[in-house]
Amino acid sequence: MPFHTPFDRALPIEASLRRLGRIAGPGGPARWMLLSLLLVVAVPAAFAQRWVTLAPSLTESACRLGFRDRLVGVTEYCLFPEDVKNLPHIGGYLDPNVETIVALRPDLVWALPEQTSAIENLRSMKVRVEVVNNHSIEDIYATLRTMGELGGRVEAAKAVLAEMRARQRELQRRRVIPPRVLLVLGHGASPSQITEAYVVGRYGFMHEMIAMAGGVNAYPSEKPAFPKLSREGLLGVDPDVIVVLMPRDDLSTEKRDRVLKKWQSAFHLKAVKNNKVHVIHRADVLQPGPRFLKTLAELVAILDAP
Repeated sequence: MPFHTPFDRALPIEASLRRLGRIAGPGGPARWMLLSLLLVVAVPAAFAQRWVTLAPSLTESACRLGFRDRLVGVTEYCLFPEDVKNLPHIGGYLDPNVETIVALRPDLVWALPEQTSAIENLRSMKVRVEVVNNHSIEDIYATLRTMGELGGRVEAAKAVLAEMRARQRELQRRRVIPPRVLLVLGHGASPSQITEAYVVGRYGFMHEMIAMAGGVNAYPSEKPAFPKLSREGLLGVDPDVIVVLMPRDDLSTEKRDRVLKKWQSAFHLKAVKNNKVHVIHRADVLQPGPRFLKTLAELVAILDAP
């Protein structure tokens, strides 16, 4: 759908009134007085009122700024806040259904750069798409700022950003000897031991959180962003602290202990020897959205512990 400016809305009304003989022709002072009044009324309506978000982090960001009432469609993975589960689903993060999105008649779709196919298809159908980055922490803040601007709530966005930045400063740590931290996103395991692990490389908001918490990323290279390490590779990195990130709210104590027990099989690692293997589990733990501060707080608590 094309984006309409205030003038797009005002001019048809003016033409209708002229046909009725209510105002003077082009150039008359009454015309500009009318247009001025119409613009005052029309500006709020210029902001898109029907939003679709193509990622859980974008849904959360929109709701954090008070735009829940504008959402008309979200992905099937959008679970927060709780009531967004009741909104129409437009498919998954990697495979959103373009036809379903168009049928919802959105006047603004929020997407991430990697969703190339959906972006191109929607734009070819004249749907307005706003693409934002959410890779770094500054990207998260920039997304909130952009949503505030395009949604007409600039001051509200500034207040949210100020609150989040204040909390970030409160959590930041500087340590004399920064511990070498390895963030684990997933692992391969036999019934009794860890065989390989996918970890966070030196890229993105999760890598940045390690430094904010006062640690240093134990993985030494910038590429790949999420490397896979064998048992030998884990020994080569040999971190002081291992933190396993699990995107689940419903992880039982039994399952958590089972994960930690498997890591005990890697007894040659410094973190295992010193009982410095931890689990952080929440549904949003891998999402680059406003709740990254909760993960940062948990990571700080882990590194603060003796």
